[in-house]
Amino acid sequence: MEEQKTSWSLDLLMVRNIPVRIHYSFFLLPLYVLLSNRQSAANLSFELALISLLFVCIALHELGHAFMARYFNIETRDITLYPF
Repeated sequence: MEEQKTSWSLDLLMVRNIPVRIHYSFFLLPLYVLLSNRQSAANLSFELALISLLFVCIALHELGHAFMARYFNIETRDITLYPF
Protein backbone atom coordinates (compact mmCIF):
# COMPACT_ATOMS: atom_id res chain seq x y z
CA MET A 1 0.00 0.00 0.00
CA GLU A 2 1.34 3.42 -0.93
CA GLU A 3 1.99 5.80 1.95
CA GLN A 4 0.08 9.09 1.92
CA LYS A 5 1.62 12.06 3.66
CA THR A 6 -0.50 14.90 4.94
CA SER A 7 0.64 18.03 3.14
CA TRP A 8 0.48 20.05 6.35
CA SER A 9 2.72 17.80 8.42
CA LEU A 10 6.44 17.56 9.09
CA ASP A 11 8.22 14.20 9.30
CA LEU A 12 9.90 13.78 12.69
CA LEU A 13 11.15 10.21 12.89
CA MET A 14 10.45 6.57 12.12
CA VAL A 15 9.82 4.10 14.93
CA ARG A 16 9.67 0.46 13.81
CA ASN A 17 8.62 1.52 10.31
CA ILE A 18 5.90 3.83 11.64
CA PRO A 19 6.41 7.43 10.50
CA VAL A 20 5.77 9.94 13.28
CA ARG A 21 4.71 13.36 12.00
CA ILE A 22 3.75 16.67 13.55
CA HIS A 23 1.12 18.94 12.06
CA TYR A 24 2.39 22.45 11.33
CA SER A 25 -0.39 23.95 13.45
CA PHE A 26 1.31 22.42 16.50
CA PHE A 27 3.89 25.21 16.30
CA LEU A 28 1.15 27.77 16.95
CA LEU A 29 1.02 26.69 20.59
CA PRO A 30 4.65 27.58 21.50
CA LEU A 31 4.33 30.70 19.34
CA TYR A 32 1.29 31.77 21.35
CA VAL A 33 3.20 31.18 24.59
CA LEU A 34 6.15 33.21 23.32
CA LEU A 35 3.98 36.12 22.25
CA SER A 36 1.65 36.17 25.25
CA ASN A 37 4.20 35.58 28.00
CA ARG A 38 5.83 38.85 28.92
CA GLN A 39 6.19 38.30 32.66
CA SER A 40 9.55 36.59 33.13
CA ALA A 41 12.06 34.38 31.37
CA ALA A 42 11.66 31.71 34.06
CA ASN A 43 7.93 31.56 33.45
CA LEU A 44 8.48 31.37 29.70
CA SER A 45 11.02 28.55 29.95
CA PHE A 46 8.72 26.64 32.31
CA GLU A 47 5.79 26.89 29.92
CA LEU A 48 7.87 25.85 26.89
CA ALA A 49 9.27 22.90 28.87
CA LEU A 50 5.72 21.94 29.84
CA ILE A 51 4.60 22.00 26.19
CA SER A 52 7.61 19.86 25.23
CA LEU A 53 6.90 17.35 27.99
CA LEU A 54 3.25 17.17 26.99
CA PHE A 55 4.29 16.54 23.38
CA VAL A 56 6.61 13.68 24.41
CA CYS A 57 3.93 12.09 26.60
CA ILE A 58 1.34 12.21 23.82
CA ALA A 59 3.82 10.80 21.29
CA LEU A 60 4.65 7.89 23.62
CA HIS A 61 0.95 7.29 24.24
CA GLU A 62 0.21 7.14 20.52
CA LEU A 63 3.18 4.84 19.92
CA GLY A 64 1.68 2.53 22.54
CA HIS A 65 -1.54 2.41 20.50
CA ALA A 66 0.44 1.69 17.33
CA PHE A 67 2.46 -1.12 18.94
CA MET A 68 -0.66 -2.77 20.33
CA ALA A 69 -2.34 -2.51 16.93
CA ARG A 70 0.68 -4.21 15.36
CA TYR A 71 0.52 -6.91 18.05
CA PHE A 72 -3.03 -7.69 16.90
CA ASN A 73 -1.98 -7.54 13.21
CA ILE A 74 -3.69 -4.22 12.55
CA GLU A 75 -1.82 -1.99 10.11
CA THR A 76 -0.56 1.34 11.39
CA ARG A 77 0.38 3.61 8.49
CA ASP A 78 1.52 6.67 10.45
CA ILE A 79 1.09 8.83 13.52
CA THR A 80 0.36 12.53 13.05
CA LEU A 81 0.33 14.70 16.16
CA TYR A 82 -2.01 17.70 16.29
CA PRO A 83 -2.18 20.45 18.94
CA PHE A 84 -5.91 20.01 19.57
